Amino acid sequence: MKKIFSYFKLIIARSKKDADYISYFIDDKSKIVVCGDLKFISSTIKKDIDLNFPKDKKIIVAGSTYKSEEKLLLEVFKEFKNNAVLVLAPRHLERLNEVINMVEENGYSYQLYSKITGNIDKQVLIVDKMGILPSLYKYADAVFIGGTIENIGGHNILEALVENKPVIIGKNYHKVKPLVEEFKDYIFIVENKEQLKDAIEKLFNQKNKNIPIKEKIDKIYKCYIKNLEKVINESRN
Repeated sequence: MKKIFSYFKLIIARSKKDADYISYFIDDKSKIVVCGDLKFISSTIKKDIDLNFPKDKKIIVAGSTYKSEEKLLLEVFKEFKNNAVLVLAPRHLERLNEVINMVEENGYSYQLYSKITGNIDKQVLIVDKMGILPSLYKYADAVFIGGTIENIGGHNILEALVENKPVIIGKNYHKVKPLVEEFKDYIFIVENKEQLKDAIEKLFNQKNKNIPIKEKIDKIYKCYIKNLEKVINESRN
């Protein structure tokens, strides 16, 4: 491994922890630069979509969900169904029929994202298309990120945070722990039905917070560009 790493002119790490690990394999530590996680930049890339949600209802967006999380969300949604719309974006689309059955069993009306032709007039919107979720967070009054009640470790919370939306997660967030710690003031960690209900209510009632993330994204982007340009220019010379 040391021989392989010796051929690199530059290694850009996402964190000091990663840089410290990589430094074990490299004699010239000056080759390692910490710029930050590229997920900050990729999370700003989204499709431009325009949806007509009811003006008089709150919007709950639940992204990258699993069965146990959908079950919990559908139970909690009974408290909000008269004044809210639940957007369910399952992590795996091959589970679509299972999700539809769960929604129907709970007695909710629903529509599929792929079938929208006008206004969204059902209680639950099921996202049945890939690549749409990041574009939906801008509509949210409350966001839940999946893979956190289910013991997966968590999925991308940045896509919501860049839209200035605080997020609700479960206790199993080890895959995104550094981000959760960094933005802890904008994260609600829940462990049961009652805590999830309370978190949604708080988000419905709180004023918009200014999440300090865009400045960080700009800093990370400039760091990568600066260091890459330096290597390219040195190679040309």
